[in-house]
Amino acid sequence: MLHGEASLERELERPEKSERGPVAGPAAIDLVHLRRYTMGDEALLDEVLGLFAAQLDATIERLVGAETQRDWHMAAHTLKGSARAVGAFGLGEAAEAAEQMWLAGAEPPCAEARHRIAVRIAADVRRVRAFIGGSRTVGTDLI
Repeated sequence: MLHGEASLERELERPEKSERGPVAGPAAIDLVHLRRYTMGDEALLDEVLGLFAAQLDATIERLVGAETQRDWHMAAHTLKGSARAVGAFGLGEAAEAAEQMWLAGAEPPCAEARHRIAVRIAADVRRVRAFIGGSRTVGTDLI
């Protein structure tokens, strides 16, 4: 594990807070996108979200445990692609930032940079997990 990578694990364990209560913003998962991707099949949508949720922890573990640039890149790239596929665009953007921060041939990012991206990814992961675990009902008239 790279020095400072435990930061992501610590951030994932923290509850998301703001001074005014829960953080508001766009939906963690774009259901219009996901419904289009699953052709409106709610059973398939549930299955895709379940598979994404099941793989999320393993992907985060690979990112946290990355010891080489290749391992870091593969974990961040996997997270980016899977997040975007299900419509978790905020998480996909955070994963892309992680992917870009350690490019081939470059020095590993400093602990402060890794901490900043860890905070960003952790916040998006919490939002996605809450969305998947909670009510995600959106009117079908949005399709």
